[in-house]
Amino acid sequence: MRTTLKTACWCVLAGALCAGYAAAGTAPDSLTGESSRQTIVEYSKKYVGTPYRYGGAGADGMDCSGFLYTVARESAGLTLPRTVSGIYGSVRAVEDAQKEAGDILFFRTQGTVISHAALYIGNDQFIHAVSEGSSRGVIVSSLKDAYWKQRYAGAGQVLPPSSGNTGAGAGLPSAPGITPGANPKTPLISAFDADATLTADWTLFSTERFALISRGGSALFHVSYKKWKIHPGIGAGIGYDPTTGAFNIPIFVSFSPGAGFRLYAGGMAALGSLRLPDTDKALSQAFFPGILGVSWQFPVITAARAGFALIQDVRYQVYYDSDRVALPPGESMAAGLVFSTGIRVSFFGNEW
Repeated sequence: MRTTLKTACWCVLAGALCAGYAAAGTAPDSLTGESSRQTIVEYSKKYVGTPYRYGGAGADGMDCSGFLYTVARESAGLTLPRTVSGIYGSVRAVEDAQKEAGDILFFRTQGTVISHAALYIGNDQFIHAVSEGSSRGVIVSSLKDAYWKQRYAGAGQVLPPSSGNTGAGAGLPSAPGITPGANPKTPLISAFDADATLTADWTLFSTERFALISRGGSALFHVSYKKWKIHPGIGAGIGYDPTTGAFNIPIFVSFSPGAGFRLYAGGMAALGSLRLPDTDKALSQAFFPGILGVSWQFPVITAARAGFALIQDVRYQVYYDSDRVALPPGESMAAGLVFSTGIRVSFFGNEW
């Protein structure tokens, strides 16, 4: 009885080892033939319309490499690297004329580096996840579009070529095939975006008149963390307001719910002898709460490794009278409500 049980255990173990060896040496069935390419292309279309989310790889949001990672894993059982640079370093190079539906296209959207990837679906069209522009999220684009045509870098394969198509080599540098299970971590610095904003400040009234009144200008620097959906950030700046006679130094925290909006709040220090605009009434200011505002930016124009956009901002700055007593509503709004119009330069992480 004991010998029989031991023999059975050895048989089970040997069978498991043989099965494991066979599995390790054979590509998944979904990775062979033209049907695998059709499967991946058709499966990828279910994600069109998914919102963009940096670091995301699911139906609630995904970035460009997350889209490729999810489609390959769910439709073909293939685990791609989790970054654009990782995917680029793992594909088999293919001549542009030999690219097929199911191959991966690479783009240089930030200078000379490969910074964006997409799934080719044939007829010069591709599906990808984009973070900026008139359309945001997983969309279908064309290589005939001027923007993408200028930035197209080449194609690579993670699937075997279809029957009769064996051309490979000139599109990209030679590289080993995909390693199942590879999942490199995204560099920490690429999880952040930084931007600098220069604005002209203005308002439409004071306690003495209704008119377009210059409130000076401001310069701000801001850093945000992209891996969380609300993009939390911190910022600081300096500005001069000739109507109050003071330099303002805001320090704030922010979050961005999407669609180009940014909400922020924080403290503000004032340097100089504060006065109510268009009057000689002295004012004072507490550091916190000091400022509350919202800004929104127009579509970004990308160039090299930066993006440029016009922005509009409205904020309320908290002032008191010289005895630290709250101002009447009219004076409070005349002193504290400020509009800003300017330009924002954004410096993106290494995934677009």
